[in-house]
Amino acid sequence: MLMRMALARSALPRTATALAARSCTGGGDIPFGRRAAAPRTMSSVSSADLVPILHAELEDEHDNGASTMSKDLLDLQDGLKSVGFEVSSEAGSSTTVLRRVAADERVEIEFNCDPDDAGGAFEGEDGEDGEDDGGEAPAEHPFSVTVVKGDDDALQFHCIATDNVEVHRITLPSDGPDDSDAGYMGPPFHELDEELQQAFNMYLFDRDIDSNLAEYIHMAVAHKESTEYCRWLGNVAKFVQK
Repeated sequence: MLMRMALARSALPRTATALAARSCTGGGDIPFGRRAAAPRTMSSVSSADLVPILHAELEDEHDNGASTMSKDLLDLQDGLKSVGFEVSSEAGSSTTVLRRVAADERVEIEFNCDPDDAGGAFEGEDGEDGEDDGGEAPAEHPFSVTVVKGDDDALQFHCIATDNVEVHRITLPSDGPDDSDAGYMGPPFHELDEELQQAFNMYLFDRDIDSNLAEYIHMAVAHKESTEYCRWLGNVAKFVQK
């Protein structure tokens, strides 16, 4: 059985050694001389090994249950469905959306499993780095809650899932000029009067935006990332095999 091998990023050469084979001519052209040798860390792996390594990585992910939803996650998802939320998460997309439609409003919750898209969305907003003085920072995942009334009037809460729900800012997407970048974003949530903060938190709580949702988001993000990684491995292997 082919053993999986990982290429350490830090092992890739950063010096100008790979350019040593180039020579300058009097005319200013820089032609290539002999081809530079592959880094030593790659010498035991050839491009022909790529597909087997991809398949081995995919098999390892499946063996570790990457594509299987845990019972805890299923229970949390069933709990959200029991209060009217529908879960939408398309294959190939990093976004998950929960929607609930009532007679007078629509609630949409959206979060992303891609750290490049989701991470740092609120970094530095309140002047803190997110770490506790006593140790490691808790897991944090940004998400949004949009409450829609009528056709397009909406109130949007920009939140972080920790061990509970933390609101960072509240905006009115339909308010202001058409250029959303020029619209007033509202003050940071922690600058609001404490009583007003509590009232907003209860507004969300009444719509089932609570610690159970925060726990669901943590687990759903991990599951979605693993699922999409498996899908990515399989699609890359199919492409290379063409």
